[in-house]
Amino acid sequence: MTDIELKEFLKFITQEYSENEWIEYKHNFHSKEEIGERISALSNSACLNNKPFAYLIYGIEDGTRKILGTDFRAFTKKVGNDELEIWLRMHISPRIDYETIEFDYAENVHISMYKIPAAGRQPVAFNNKTYVRVNSVTKFLSEFPEKEAKNWRNTTTQNFEEEIAKENVEKSAVFDLLDTQLYFDLMQLPYPTDQNGVIERFEKEKLIITNKDKYSITNLGAILFAKRL
Repeated sequence: MTDIELKEFLKFITQEYSENEWIEYKHNFHSKEEIGERISALSNSACLNNKPFAYLIYGIEDGTRKILGTDFRAFTKKVGNDELEIWLRMHISPRIDYETIEFDYAENVHISMYKIPAAGRQPVAFNNKTYVRVNSVTKFLSEFPEKEAKNWRNTTTQNFEEEIAKENVEKSAVFDLLDTQLYFDLMQLPYPTDQNGVIERFEKEKLIITNKDKYSITNLGAILFAKRL
């Protein structure tokens, strides 16, 4: 995402969502272990809640969700002689392709954010322990057998086609990125009279996923109908 898109995303998510099982807000850095535990918990909880990604965002006041900024610099933070980024990836298993993002929301308002994919083939562990979110609290996954069983079911049944190719785009971008006319031609169906009809059909076919007023394009949608991504 560009800086403009990141700012719009941050404004959207802090306005629409309190902390929950797949979003956590922090003002400043507390410990490396806290980040590792949260990455495990948020990844597993995103899987449980059928969310493609979870977010750990630094620079937000918990409770009020005010965008205050943080002195935490995710890319340059050190753990002894090692970079925090390297240390985290060494202690998280299986290796997941989470994204570390830094940007300035405004002058002197710095944001550090982890965009964390939902657990894929198995639950995600930190230091060989698996975590999960219960509402907005981080717990050991083993303390919740039903969640643990569901987590394993969800990870083993997840398939490539349902994973996300492009996340959080506007409705108009769906039509810019996907050849919607081609779909209806191939299916020998009349093209809907408005965009909502197209969106509803693409949701039903799992070509896109709707999250409030944003849309994510699945790998299936991208493979079959992408103009460009």
